[in-house]
Amino acid sequence: MADSKSLEQLKVNRTVAKRQFSRLANSVIRMHTILSEEELRDSLKKLTIEANKVMEANDEVEAQYVAEAKLDADGSVLSEQQKAEIEKTASECEMKLKELKDLIQETLWTNFGEEELSMAVKAAEDEIECVSSIVPSGNKEVFDFMLDHLERLVKMAKAFCTQWKCWAPSVEQKDFQCRIRKLEQAFLKLVSRKADFIRAKAKEDSERLVTAASVCYPTPAIKLKPTSLPKFTGIRRDFRRWRRDWEALQRQGEPTGSKEVKKFQLLDSLDDRITRDLRLMSYNTADDIFLVLENRFGSQAAVAIEIVEELQRLPAVRGHQPKRIVELIQAVEKAHQDLSDLGDTGAMKNPLVTKSIESKLPDGLKKEWLLYAAKKSTAVVPEEHFDSLLAFLKSQESIYEQLDQLRDEDPPKREIKFEPRQARTRVVNQSSNHSSGCVVCGDNKHKKKLYFCKKFRILKLTEKKDAVRRLGACTKCLEVHDDDDHCKTSFQCKNVECKNQRAIDHHYYLCPYAEVVRVVPLSELVRPREIHLLISHKEGQLVPQRVRIVGDLVLWDGPLGKTVAGSHPELFEEIAVSAHISKTHYARSMRTAAVKYEELTCVAPINPLPSQQALFTVQPQQKGAFAALGDIKKMYNSVWLEDREVHLHRFLWRDSEEEELGEYAITRVNIGDKPAGCIAQLAVRESANLPQFSNFREEHRVLQEDSYVDDILTSHNSLDHLKIITANVGQILKAGGFELKPWVFSGQCRRDESAGKLEEEVTPRAVVLPNQLKDEDNKALGLGYTVEDDKFHIMVRINFSKRKKKMRLGQDPLLGQVRAQTPEPLTQRELLSQVSGLYDPIGLATPLKQRGAILVRRAFQEAKPKGSTIKETWDLALSDKLREDATDLFEDYVRLSKVKFARALTPVGISAEPNAITFSDGSEHAYGAVLYLWWPCNQGSTVRLVESKAKLTPLDHKGEAVKAELCEQFLLPV
Repeated sequence: MADSKSLEQLKVNRTVAKRQFSRLANSVIRMHTILSEEELRDSLKKLTIEANKVMEANDEVEAQYVAEAKLDADGSVLSEQQKAEIEKTASECEMKLKELKDLIQETLWTNFGEEELSMAVKAAEDEIECVSSIVPSGNKEVFDFMLDHLERLVKMAKAFCTQWKCWAPSVEQKDFQCRIRKLEQAFLKLVSRKADFIRAKAKEDSERLVTAASVCYPTPAIKLKPTSLPKFTGIRRDFRRWRRDWEALQRQGEPTGSKEVKKFQLLDSLDDRITRDLRLMSYNTADDIFLVLENRFGSQAAVAIEIVEELQRLPAVRGHQPKRIVELIQAVEKAHQDLSDLGDTGAMKNPLVTKSIESKLPDGLKKEWLLYAAKKSTAVVPEEHFDSLLAFLKSQESIYEQLDQLRDEDPPKREIKFEPRQARTRVVNQSSNHSSGCVVCGDNKHKKKLYFCKKFRILKLTEKKDAVRRLGACTKCLEVHDDDDHCKTSFQCKNVECKNQRAIDHHYYLCPYAEVVRVVPLSELVRPREIHLLISHKEGQLVPQRVRIVGDLVLWDGPLGKTVAGSHPELFEEIAVSAHISKTHYARSMRTAAVKYEELTCVAPINPLPSQQALFTVQPQQKGAFAALGDIKKMYNSVWLEDREVHLHRFLWRDSEEEELGEYAITRVNIGDKPAGCIAQLAVRESANLPQFSNFREEHRVLQEDSYVDDILTSHNSLDHLKIITANVGQILKAGGFELKPWVFSGQCRRDESAGKLEEEVTPRAVVLPNQLKDEDNKALGLGYTVEDDKFHIMVRINFSKRKKKMRLGQDPLLGQVRAQTPEPLTQRELLSQVSGLYDPIGLATPLKQRGAILVRRAFQEAKPKGSTIKETWDLALSDKLREDATDLFEDYVRLSKVKFARALTPVGISAEPNAITFSDGSEHAYGAVLYLWWPCNQGSTVRLVESKAKLTPLDHKGEAVKAELCEQFLLPV
């Protein structure tokens, strides 16, 4: 190295190395109090590397001095100045490195090591005192348990001592080593005390045998069973009652209030499936477990809706069935009692619910209820309709209970068995055994339910009636049941002709006026392999007639209405199309023509707009301390289409004019189709629902909530846990046929990773486009993201150059070039083009965005005043005042691209919970609101911007700031 470079170059290299070492040293000195343990260890490694670089550069300079001295007459002797320079650089570097090592060592020991090691040693010493105080007795199991626990504590203290040995001061290091040796000696002494407990237990056993032999106890006549805590099986309706009973019994059974005992008793009282699905073993206390259970099963609104829906699903009572009437009344009382416990009886007093209960009553009881409600003395008020109905049902419950008991006392009817009239021969026995199944097909699975038989459905009407008669089934439901049992009426015939003829109620399979469906062989439904003509309609009789041609579009008129489609020239005619010049592609892909449209009212919930969905996806990434950014490669093309769907994109193609035309179809999702995004996202979510990934609850949530199209953004407070989540997400996507690009984690240096790859492989020369993103740049839903410092920035650009295929040809101007490159004149079209380039989904730069919106409104108002006849104002020049304001805005846009925002809303070293602070204001131009989080930290307070929103003031409210200030209240987060 010294032979190939000059002395000046080596000195420059040494100066650069010293500068980098100094910058890193100053950064550590300034930030060492707020850095984490891992960051301090990494800083020490980086300092050592940079110091080695300085020393190597200094050695190279010294070698160059020696080389030049050999060429002179003095020989290889260095001058005093050169020696002093070399020694000064080496000594300063060594002293600075030693000073920083001492600083990092002191910080690590003071902030992290001393507390951990002290707590571990103190816990082991306290446990030794506790175990030593136990008097030898026959309870050897308790001593063994405490001894095992003590052994774990001693091992833990020894491990912490080994870990922090190199960071502790020498005095404290010797002190802790001495304490660890004492702990090991005391533990060995306690192990030897096991013999005392063994002797004590043997003595107690011998005394117990002597006492038992001398005293004869009477045999107990009562067997006691220990009381067990109630068990929760996952029924949301029983959660609150179970929790109330469990806490009451647990307090009585465990009056000491031990948190550990309460946690294990709670886990034992839960179903294994709930413990496994919610991962309750990972929580520390019972209160945390109850919080998770409350969020899952304790929602008051969800429980109320479930109770009402369960009540409405009860079947209606038909005929005189006292037992079913009593069950219905008890179900209504139970639902009312549960809702009373929740404090939400209003859900049941809804008129729709009350009407549903009334419809389930039998005709006789319904008549009595109407007579009861019509009495003047008990006139039912609409507000108390349900209360009156409940009181009436309670009064009738005892009556129908007695009727049911009287009915059970009736002697059962004697079953009449008919003797078989045929001879008991071998052939007859085979036929009788065969008749034990279905009377039509002989299947045992549906021998009493004819409607399941496929052969029965295709029989003639007379054959069906004969099969019903031979089976003795009911003509209403096609089942075999007693007369008093419940008969299904959901499948009775509803043909109008049957009602007009006043026919007896019957199943729709027995309808004499049913349409006969012609059975079509499956061979006729197979798609033909050779297609001579491909049209975009289902049948050839519906081919429309061409009405008019405009460019590449054709208006067709046919029996199904007017449609618009692309023109399809003859396959072998020579055509000249300026937009599609090709010698091989003679036909474009088929389009599906629209037949008719109808105006429908949408009653389903509307999904959020794309900008709102992007906001919901970005904000979860800001919760955790560590973030991960993932991108799916070619997401749309990774989804395969079904065989019947590929025919929506069919085209003809050949590579040369000599070849024959071939028919092709697109077999994967095309990015140009409107439903492509929905199909791809649905495929991702269905991959997460596969049975083998049922345990990946957190990964399923990430794919459902933290993903937007092909971008996945998530965060977590633990980097190790975050890497596990990302690995499982990649496993799920791989099972669905998707491939992920390498994950980008906050804090990693992508330049270091890409440098090694560039040295190993030689990439071909590529054309760099203007304003092209660099390899280390990342995007998160339109926001720039730098992983080294874990910050967002707005990717806004000002560029007035011409476009070619939607891309600017010139470079983005710098701050000093914006005013000179602003066009003269500046039009509304150019102003709106630059202002709309600011994309800010989470409101980091709302003030600048609103300034642009206000300028656009002013431009339109100025260009088209009242009474003006000008229609097109897009290319009119703006006034000098507006142009000056727009130029100032463009310069602020350039400044904004350099501003960075912290991604994590939670800073390092927080000491308490945050305070949410909102500000709002309004004027005659706009109104808005902003939300901040104020965090108290160890080194002072920290403020983080969460979100901001703003809107333009309506034109009819302009000049009235009070109304704008009232509107801003609706923007504040609730």
